[in-house]
Amino acid sequence: GNYSQNLPDGTYVAVTLNTQGYINKIWDNISCSATCDVDSILPIVVAGGAVTGINFALTPGGGRIEGTITSPATGNPIAGALVFFIDEGGNFPFSTATTDNTGHYVSDGGTDTGNVFVVTATGQGFQDESYNNHKCTIETCDTADPVPVTLGATTSGINFVLDPGGRISGTVRDVNNAPLANVNVQVHDSNGDSVDEVLTDASGNYITSGLASGTYYVGTDNSLGLVDYLWNSILCAGGFCEQTLVGTPISVTVPSTTSGINFVLTPGMAISGTVTAAAGGAPLEDVFVGLSSSSGASVGGAITDASGAFTMGAVPPGTYFASAFVNNYEQQ
Repeated sequence: GNYSQNLPDGTYVAVTLNTQGYINKIWDNISCSATCDVDSILPIVVAGGAVTGINFALTPGGGRIEGTITSPATGNPIAGALVFFIDEGGNFPFSTATTDNTGHYVSDGGTDTGNVFVVTATGQGFQDESYNNHKCTIETCDTADPVPVTLGATTSGINFVLDPGGRISGTVRDVNNAPLANVNVQVHDSNGDSVDEVLTDASGNYITSGLASGTYYVGTDNSLGLVDYLWNSILCAGGFCEQTLVGTPISVTVPSTTSGINFVLTPGMAISGTVTAAAGGAPLEDVFVGLSSSSGASVGGAITDASGAFTMGAVPPGTYFASAFVNNYEQQ
């Protein structure tokens, strides 16, 4: 039951994950189940040496949830689908599950008596849902029926029948036509809401999860120091841009895949700075700093941290204007 991990100096949080039905915990002794209180997390500081005694005593016999995931077109099981279990505070995941070859799943960790919300994440071209029959993804769910769980018991019959979806696919490359791996590709719907995020593979390819028929906008978010874009070739530094106003709409029809939504990421340089109060010079946190092109078009932005600092994603050479927006202070 011993564990260890070599880490650089810093501040960490330790949490257990198990597949035996024990109730997971966050250190120190915070139950992480249907009533997981992440606001009570106690940080662990690593500074110049080993930190010992970060021990856990897990309660066995936690409540569990089980069910099946199938396709309505064939009635066949959907194997390898991921299931998330979210507590009433929206904290997730206190536990997960993966369907087997029969489409059956059971939550890995257990939970105390309470209510849990269940959401699928198949990644296989089906439209994901929260229970009971609310179409949404783990990032977008704001509606779900609570699933009651009792300590020491298993709540069965939490089943999903997932409709096929349409998909969007493409490649992400650099200016030398080399593929870019692990670039985050973000999808927004016609309301500007985020509906999916996927990573490019080693060949620079990506394909979204299942989407409902409709209009979408796709952009990149990379950590390679390259310029991010909305499709088609619209600058979007830091992921802050008005997708539905400046992006090119992409039509998706179930069950087809809209292909050829490709990106070429160019070299650029980041823009950084600080935002402080004029009186006293105190740093201002959570200030939005917007970036505009010389023509006045919004092309990105960033949010300041606790020290008032911000860093925008890379932008190509050119002239830009930055503006800070915060309540109770004058815009500059």
